[in-house]
Amino acid sequence: MLTSVRARFISVKKLASPSKLASAPPVTPSNAGGRVLSFKESPVRTRRGLWPLADGYLESNVLGGFLRGLMWFVGLFLAFVLVSGAQKVAQHKMEPALLIQFIALQVPRIVVFTIPSALLFGTVSTFTEMSSRGEITALMAGGMSIGRMLRAPMTGAVVLAIVAFWLQESVVPQCELKRGTLAVSALKNAKASEIFPIIDKGENGKVDRIIQADDFDSKNVVLENPDVRVNQQDGTSIHIVAKSARWDKERSEWVFVKGQTSIEPSPGRSTKPGESGFSIMHFEEQSFRAEMALDPASLTKTARDLDGQLAAHNFEMVSLAELRVYRDNMVDRVHRTQDEFARAEKSGPLDAKQSAFFQKKIQFLKSESRAATFGMHDKWVTPLIVIAMVLIGAPLGVRPQRTASAGLALGLSLMVLLGYYIGWTLTSQWGKGGGGQPLVAAYLPFIVLMTMGTFLTWKKS
Repeated sequence: MLTSVRARFISVKKLASPSKLASAPPVTPSNAGGRVLSFKESPVRTRRGLWPLADGYLESNVLGGFLRGLMWFVGLFLAFVLVSGAQKVAQHKMEPALLIQFIALQVPRIVVFTIPSALLFGTVSTFTEMSSRGEITALMAGGMSIGRMLRAPMTGAVVLAIVAFWLQESVVPQCELKRGTLAVSALKNAKASEIFPIIDKGENGKVDRIIQADDFDSKNVVLENPDVRVNQQDGTSIHIVAKSARWDKERSEWVFVKGQTSIEPSPGRSTKPGESGFSIMHFEEQSFRAEMALDPASLTKTARDLDGQLAAHNFEMVSLAELRVYRDNMVDRVHRTQDEFARAEKSGPLDAKQSAFFQKKIQFLKSESRAATFGMHDKWVTPLIVIAMVLIGAPLGVRPQRTASAGLALGLSLMVLLGYYIGWTLTSQWGKGGGGQPLVAAYLPFIVLMTMGTFLTWKKS
C-alpha cells in the first residue's frame, strides 16, 4: 500500500516539479478563469475525499519515522533496565521469569516518556528526507505551504496525545501496582542495605523516625541489630538499639531482645540543677507497639504504595483521580489546622514554640496541596507536548536540498529534546517542591515549545 502511494506521489511530484512548471504556460486570467489556482485545484490533490494524496504520503512517512524512533528510544531504556535487572538477579537470586515480568511492567511508563522524543525524531527526519529529494519543493510548487503540510502530522499527534493520556491514567498506575506486588515476593532474600535506612518525615517536614538494621529475615520476621530513633512532638528523642527484634503478630508489636533504650531531652529544655534529663534503660526483652517501628509488611516492599508515591511526589505513578483526592485532602487539612490554631489562640496565649509548630504545619500542608495541584495540571499538559514537537520538527527538517541530511535531523532532534528535558526537570522540581505558582510550573515548558514551534513555522511559511 505504501509503495503504491509513494509511486502515485512521485508521479505527482514530477507533474508539479519546478522543471515542469517552468515549461508550462504561465497562469494568467486568460487560462485560469481570472484567478490563481489554489491547493484544492492543484495537481497535488489527486485523491478524492477529505484526505489528499500528499497528506497520506506525509502521514505515512511521519508515522514510519515515529515508529523507528520509538523502537530506538524504548530499546535504549530497556537496555538500561535489563542491565540493572541482571545485577539484581545475580545479587538476590531472582528468577529470570520474574525479571521478565518486572521489565514488561515498566514498558508502558517508558513508552509514555519516549512518545514525544520519537515523534519529534520522526517529524524532523521525514521533512529532512523529503527536502533532500526535492519533494518539499514540489509540494510548495503545487500550492502547499509548510503550515498546510502540518495538517496530517498534527492529526496524528492529537491521536498520540490521547493514547499517551490513556496510558498514563489507566495502564501505568496498574502496572506500578502489580510491580509493587511482585516486589514483595521477589526480594525475600534482599539484603538489608536495599531496605534500610528508612526515614519518615512528619507534617512539619522534620524527621519523625529513623529505622536501621543489619539484616531482615522476612520469612521469620526478625530484625538483626535494629536501631530505631523516634523524635516526639515535644522534642524528646527515644533511641532503641538491640541485638534482635521479632514481630509478635497476635499483639501487633515488636519484641526487642538484649538492648537499651535512651531518652534524650529536647535541646534547650530547662532541667533542675544536677539533672541532665538524659536516661538509659537496659533490658533483656522489651515490647514496642507498631508505631515505634514499621509494620513488617512495609519492610519487604521496594515499590512504594499509593501513599508512598504521593508522599514522594511521584505523581506520574498515580492516576489523576487519586491525585485529585489527595489534593482535596490536603486543602481540607489546611482548613482544619487553621481552625485548630485559631481555637488554641482563643483559649489562651501560645508560646513561641507552639505557635511555630502550627505555622510550620500549615505551611507544609499548603506546600503539599500546591505540589498536588502541579501534578494534576502536569498530567493534563504532558501528553500535549507531542503537538509542540510536530510544530518544531517540521520547520527544522525543511532545509535546502543540498544541506539536508539524516545526521542533521538526528542532531537537531537531540538538541531540542535536551533543552526540553532540562527545562521540564527544572520546572518539575519547582512544582513538586510546592512553589507558589503551580500552574506556571506545569504549563511553562508547553507554552515555550508551542511559541517556538509557531515562530519557526511562520518563518518557513
